[in-house]
Amino acid sequence: MNKYMKYYNKTRYLSIYEKTPIKEKTILLESQKGKNLNGNIFYILKELMNNKEYESYKVFLSVDEKSVNKYTLLLKQYSLNPELVIVESVKYFKILSSAQYLITDTSFIPNFIKKEGQILLNVWHGTPLKNLGKKDHSGFHAIGNIQKNFFVADYLLYPNEYMMNHMIEDYMLENICDAKCILHGYPRNDVFFQSKKQEIIDKYHLNQKEIIAYMPTWRGVVGHIQDEISTLKNILRKIDQRLNEHQILMVNLHPFINDVINYDEFIHIMPFPNEYETYDVLNLSDQLITDYSSVFFDYANTRNKIILFTYDLEEYQRDRGLYIDLESLPFPIVNNVENLVKEINSSKEYNDEEFLKMYCPYDNGMATSSLLKYIFYKNGKINVVPVYNNQKQNILIYAGNLAKNGITTALFNLLKNVDTQKYNYYITFNSSSVKNYKETLLNLPDNVRYIPMLGMMNASLFQKCFLLMSRRIKSFKQFDLPLFDYIFKNEIKRCFGNIPFSHVIQYNGYDFKYELMFARFNTERIIYVHSNMISEIKERRNQHPQVLKYAYNHYDKVAIVTEDMREPTLTFCHDNNRIYVAKNIIDYKKILDFSYKEISFDQDTQSNISLEKLNQILNTDDKKFVTVGRFSSEKGHQRLIESFDELYKEKKNIYLIIIGGHGEMFQQTIDFADTLTSRENIIIIKSVSNPYAILKKCDYFVLSSFYEGFGLVLAEANILGLPVFSTNIPGPRGFMEKYNGLLVDNSKQGIIDGMQLMLDGKVSVMDINFEEYNQEAIKEFELLLSHDEKVKEYENNK
Repeated sequence: MNKYMKYYNKTRYLSIYEKTPIKEKTILLESQKGKNLNGNIFYILKELMNNKEYESYKVFLSVDEKSVNKYTLLLKQYSLNPELVIVESVKYFKILSSAQYLITDTSFIPNFIKKEGQILLNVWHGTPLKNLGKKDHSGFHAIGNIQKNFFVADYLLYPNEYMMNHMIEDYMLENICDAKCILHGYPRNDVFFQSKKQEIIDKYHLNQKEIIAYMPTWRGVVGHIQDEISTLKNILRKIDQRLNEHQILMVNLHPFINDVINYDEFIHIMPFPNEYETYDVLNLSDQLITDYSSVFFDYANTRNKIILFTYDLEEYQRDRGLYIDLESLPFPIVNNVENLVKEINSSKEYNDEEFLKMYCPYDNGMATSSLLKYIFYKNGKINVVPVYNNQKQNILIYAGNLAKNGITTALFNLLKNVDTQKYNYYITFNSSSVKNYKETLLNLPDNVRYIPMLGMMNASLFQKCFLLMSRRIKSFKQFDLPLFDYIFKNEIKRCFGNIPFSHVIQYNGYDFKYELMFARFNTERIIYVHSNMISEIKERRNQHPQVLKYAYNHYDKVAIVTEDMREPTLTFCHDNNRIYVAKNIIDYKKILDFSYKEISFDQDTQSNISLEKLNQILNTDDKKFVTVGRFSSEKGHQRLIESFDELYKEKKNIYLIIIGGHGEMFQQTIDFADTLTSRENIIIIKSVSNPYAILKKCDYFVLSSFYEGFGLVLAEANILGLPVFSTNIPGPRGFMEKYNGLLVDNSKQGIIDGMQLMLDGKVSVMDINFEEYNQEAIKEFELLLSHDEKVKEYENNK
């Protein structure tokens, strides 16, 4: 099945989902997305197949197309005969839509929508040592599918409280997950309470052998796979040379590495036989060598010796992060082969009773049987714990791509000031869109959580083409068609299940898909307007005019960040009563704090001068003009540069610094500046996370935009004590007039005049109490969440 067929099958899923009823007594099992059949799913499958209590149930087992032969070999060895279904085949989507019971040890594909009446049990594939969820050092922005599979589940199996607490905390499940946590033994650990499988011992001539299992973690670092293969080959050679004739090292490696290792080179080393389940083989061993794998939590049930061989601990901890300090564990830790072999040949000299009490309290050899009796028949005593819910209302905020821009800054300023005693706040975003800006998430306030959206939207080929057509044809108006309701309501269910949100806020105010999607939530809906949309459509063509008309007339409230935005917004919104002012909050304390930090460039910073040269210029007495804004045409950078060049002809000891977060005109701006006489005095910087340290060293701030929403940077520069001026445009106008700031004509000459007034000392710093300003802004936001009567009362009393 090629990728085109898989794509086509996915486009049929929604139709299959709608047409296929749930079939009672059908079970779909999925192990590691169908790629490996082992662990909890395997032992659940064995129980279902071999116990007559379940003979009336129809069992399906999903399998990745590339793993069919591997699955068939294993199933034949154990005389198990579930019906195999190929992942992402039409049949798979039918079973996924119709099975009464769904059991997985990771997550189903992103397309998955759980039906009412389906029962989902998640038996996660191991007690975690490595950081997961929001603590995963690399993938913390892309946890949405796993997170979704957790919060739509009916049951979450955890073998200990340690794991339960970490999974709930790091996948942010509190308040949005109705699943019951089952504190119970792991099905796969039952094998450690059973006798060793003699047929494996006989088949591989392991009688009278001391069997040592080696199960290292797969590093899988892109670009370094060959290094990992080379390292492991070298380690195995050294171990093989040091083992005696009565010892055998059985190795379980990732298939990628296992397939390129020639075990015939070794005398005392063999791979785990692939026709037997992993833990059946592991149960033969007398010792376990591992590193960061969760296997040692399970293997401790044997009371056999465990050795941690962590030759790259510092590097691994830096790249992935660990929940537990390995030194706190009872097991010996070694970092070279010589010490490893010494430990292999030494007896167990540690006490693991406390470890077993903490991590294996429920394992007893009967976990699989008692778990399934509870799930299918509600029989037996099982320790069930609900996921905590504080009963507050939940608010979902669409954040856009988290780029370094004014909208992201304004959102994070808001989130730092919202009252989390009243509501639970969640931001959401498309995982692929934030990939380049994911570090922004690390700055989220501790009490604000996130739910990433990822994966392909469920829609037929016709529906996808219709969406594409409606997006590209700017005159298309029929965004209230039932087809849009159908697609986007199912998309909401795919991404968020049945989480109850009291409010949803399309804070970004852009993005065709999410403008339409958030309008379909069955709750209070608010959309923000951060700019003059008439100008945005004309200059940047980044909005669909008919989508704006639909959104501004279907969301319950339209929030403008300054009163100046009311008039252009009314071009699209037919009801003035829908429009509310909700000013941006200014985090003046952070701005001041950051302004005293050392000036630095980020990894992704680009500039036409070096950091060293920048510091030299900033430390001179020469006068320095600065502006901050993305590199796009509406910011007026080119005419600002031209204006500066005119001044430079008369006054050489001046500099212009332009700082932008992103934008397609960065190189174009540099190229233009290079054509002018003043080029050596024009500094252009792209993407710096702390512009405030640079602003603090400058003398004047200029906002040269052709149009703006509010112009947050004006307030930021004012906080740092800089005189500012702005072109006389809606957005900044109201703010500048309120605080007696300088407005100049929206032209090149106007900017020249403003800059000259600054050089002449005729522009003073505006006197603004930002504490009072923020209190008013917070009040406006809170009133957005209130009923209309409270808002109107507030407006009348202002």
